[in-house]
Formats: sequence, structure tokens, C-alpha cells
Amino acid sequence: MDPATDFPTTWDGLIDAALQLTKRDEDGALVQRGFDFNWSANIYMMLHFDPMVMQLGNSMIDEVAYTADINNDNVKRVMQYWSDIVNVHEIGGPQYTVSRNAFNAGELATECTFGNWGTPGMEAAGINYSIHNIPRWEDAVNDLGFATYAFYLQVNADSPREVQEAGWKLVAKLTSRPDRYLNEAALFQPVAEYLETEDFQNNEIMPVFLDELYRGQYHPRFANFAEVGDALGRARDRIVLGGEDMDVVLQEAEDEVNAILERALADIEAAGGA
Repeated sequence: MDPATDFPTTWDGLIDAALQLTKRDEDGALVQRGFDFNWSANIYMMLHFDPMVMQLGNSMIDEVAYTADINNDNVKRVMQYWSDIVNVHEIGGPQYTVSRNAFNAGELATECTFGNWGTPGMEAAGINYSIHNIPRWEDAVNDLGFATYAFYLQVNADSPREVQEAGWKLVAKLTSRPDRYLNEAALFQPVAEYLETEDFQNNEIMPVFLDELYRGQYHPRFANFAEVGDALGRARDRIVLGGEDMDVVLQEAEDEVNAILERALADIEAAGGA
């Protein structure tokens, strides 16, 4: 397969390609997985699983109303896709080496959780890689890939004035060389002036990531984010690994997440937030 011409643009196409890229030894054991998700942390339920749901409609979490809608057809479709990776196609699952490590070890052909910061590690490992957009459902109603994820710098507004001034000076210093951050640490700072420079325009790594940033959006932002992720991860594992009834598990997960969000909202309101 030629990645330049054959890389799939749809989730169904990704399965077809992954099966072609999967290699097994004479005993049938996997030597190279064609594709797998990252099962190592429940945050990926919001960064990867939920965006696949959002391609088909709405997020599982309403960050404004603080409510969850999990037991629906779109979530079931995505859950079935993840389950089929493990139970039908038998090319992935949490029992295997974490996807990023497996990719750099040559044990995984297609990895979906690296950012541009992952390329130095690939080059150090001698991996011949190419970068592509995240697949979409063929009948997607929202054209977005995985969730945008970023770190940010902040200064405590309640700190003394001199502390705030020193803090903002440090922030200014840390954001004054976006070229070095990108070229030496593979960390992208979206500084407008730098984006117009020849150095950035000639960067061969960033175009696909910028395209996804342009079309994508941040994951829902809400209090008790990790607790919700853990609840979703448990639901996934009960269905995918435990074989439990999807309707039952998703309804229980919806009830659990709504209770978490209700408690989080009450805590915010009690603290005088909005």
C-alpha cells in the first residue's frame, strides 16, 4: 500500500487497510497490528471516542447544561466499532503494547494519538512515517477529527500585583520563541506572527495538524473531567472486554455520568461560580 494514495479517509476504509497491514506469525500470533486505538488512559474516551460520536451528531456531554446523553444510536455505533477491533477483527485491545510504543517499535502500522511532538521519537526509532487526517464516518454530519488538546499558561488573578507582573513576564518569555519550541522541542505555539514566517511555512510536519485544528474543536470542558472519563472507560471495558449488554451498560453509564455532572455543578454553584 502507498500511504500517499491509499490511506483511508473513512472509518470503514481504515479497517480494510488495517487488515491488509496486519501480519501474523505461523501460529497466528500478531506480529504487526494494522491499527489500534490507545487503551492506556480513559482520557481518550473524551479525546477520541467522543469525537467519533460527534462526527455523527452531538457530544456525549453537554458542557453548558452539564448533562450526559450516552445511551443513543451514535454512541452504540462507535462502541461497536471499538468492540469489533478487539472481538471481530482481533487486531487490537488493551492487552497489547500501548499504541505509541508499539508504533515506534514497528509493531503497529497505524497510530492515531501522536501530535506533531511525536515525530522526533519516530525519527529516532528509524520509523518511515507519513501523516494523515483522522478518518470520518462516510455519513458524518460534522467534519472534524479528534479533539483539539492543548496546554496553557495562566497567572493567578488573586496573587499580589508584583507576582502577577512577574508571572506575565515569564509567560511573555516562554512564548517569545515559537520557532525554537517547534523546531527543537516539536511543541506548537500558535503565535500569529510566527505563522506568517518562511520558517513555519516550510515546515513539513504541521499542515495536516493545522487542517485538523481549523476544522476541529476542543473536547467538552467541565468539572470532574477525569471522573467522567473513568466512568466511560469502565463502560467501554464492560462491553468490549466483558461482553455485557450494550443497552444496559450505556444506560447505567449515562446515569452515573449525569450524577457526577450534577454533583460537579452543585459544587460550582455552592462556590459562587457559574
